[in-house]
Amino acid sequence: MNPTKLLDDTVSTIGRYAPAILVHALLFALISAWVLRPDVLPSGETAWSSLTNIIDSSLKAIGLNVERWYVLVFLGIGYLTVFQWAMNLVSSLPLFGVVHRVRYDDFVISHAAVVLRLPPNLNEIGVVLGNLIDDTIKEAAESGGNNPYQHLIDRSSTLHRYYGALLIALAAALAWALEGGSLSKSPDRVWQLVLLLTAICFVLRWKMARDFVDNRNQLAFWALRSFERREVTRPPDPLERSRSRAVLQQIALQKAFRRHPINIVQAAIRRIPFEPAMRSVSETFRQRLKYPRLMTGTDWEIFASAALKQSDETNTPPRALSVEAFEERLFALLECTGAGLCILAPRSLALAPSVDGGGSSYDFALRRHGGYLLRIALTDGDSLDGNRISVANHEDSRAFIRCLGDQPIERLAQGDFPNSENFSFDLLPPYENNDVFDPQAQPDRDNDLTRYFENSAPLRIGSSYLAGFKTRNGTHVAIGFQCFRIAESEKLLVAWRILKIWKPDENPSQILPWWQPSAWREMWRPPQNNRHL
Repeated sequence: MNPTKLLDDTVSTIGRYAPAILVHALLFALISAWVLRPDVLPSGETAWSSLTNIIDSSLKAIGLNVERWYVLVFLGIGYLTVFQWAMNLVSSLPLFGVVHRVRYDDFVISHAAVVLRLPPNLNEIGVVLGNLIDDTIKEAAESGGNNPYQHLIDRSSTLHRYYGALLIALAAALAWALEGGSLSKSPDRVWQLVLLLTAICFVLRWKMARDFVDNRNQLAFWALRSFERREVTRPPDPLERSRSRAVLQQIALQKAFRRHPINIVQAAIRRIPFEPAMRSVSETFRQRLKYPRLMTGTDWEIFASAALKQSDETNTPPRALSVEAFEERLFALLECTGAGLCILAPRSLALAPSVDGGGSSYDFALRRHGGYLLRIALTDGDSLDGNRISVANHEDSRAFIRCLGDQPIERLAQGDFPNSENFSFDLLPPYENNDVFDPQAQPDRDNDLTRYFENSAPLRIGSSYLAGFKTRNGTHVAIGFQCFRIAESEKLLVAWRILKIWKPDENPSQILPWWQPSAWREMWRPPQNNRHL
């Protein structure tokens, strides 16, 4: 037999059973010195003599001619294997298992959003980052590479085995205490042993949960670095700073939201019995709650679009609606951030059936045809003549549109608005009067501009328009655009720019914690405001 291989196998076996062996040794030393009475402790020589006699007599009775140490090794490994199985079983039970909650550090989440170029949606970032970590570990294993953080995973596995061994020891000590603590110095010593083992188990649970979070953050950095090395040829991200800042703001808002009393109320509502009578009460109560406002990923698309240029465009329009031929003529506008070009065509012509609306609508936030947030659209018809251009107005976004005449889009883009009755600075955010979004609102005696705020306007070739939007999250947006007819076609070229964005202050300190009485008072919504935008 190869001595080197024998040594390696012995070391591997000891390492595999080390937690069980060490726990046995420490517990035996502790119980012998502190719990058991001295008169019941057998001497080592007596115990060894008794064990060898039992083995020899058993082998003789069976008729086996086997060396004694073979039996000792077999019994030892068999016992440790069964004990190892029991450790894994006990530590995985619902009551005793450690729940590993994935919590990434703030900087890790922010860095992941920048590297992976994700919107500031914390749930989406966490899911994508977790999949990236798992894929990176799998790729390293398949390629034969080394995981630089494998020692952290091995350490967590070792702590888990120690935890399972201590749970078995705790169960045995508890049974001993309930039995009355026979052979012990006193029953109190046994109960003290139970308390000691319980405290050690709680410390190990806390240590494993904390190590899991730390290990996950280290693995996240490794996966992100590997991703950056693979994608080194990517063009720079123009939204890098905005993306990082938005994610950190979302994290601060989420932390403040966790301390809001709405979380306590939601937990209580989830425990209401699911019965028809209680369901109506639960739904009524839920509608009366006023949730703290948090910016969502939808609004992020607006800010992202305002920071991009036409050259940063990643969405490819249908071939029939390509704008490449017109980019050189409007290069001055397209050098601005938040500007772009698109081509619209009546839906009935079916020039672009691959996109929503057949190419008759365009979303300025998503920078693609279709969409629903900051959308303009041509009404039905076979021709641009006599057509109308409309803006989306639904529960997620209120909008109006107004024709500004022949003002060039380049002048609108630099903030030069027409000095006529067609324009007022009330058309720019913030929109303090909600009536501007209501086409049925009655004109004010002092300011009759409200009669111009409509959801659609006649299409006039060469004219510029101003569209105002208010999202469900309270973001106000003003967009200027000019319409051109493409010669000998029924296609409409739209040159546009986001002129101004306003959003309410999202200071996390405005979300009051549950220990302040005013936080409970402000969360109760009056019935008439349930559908307030």
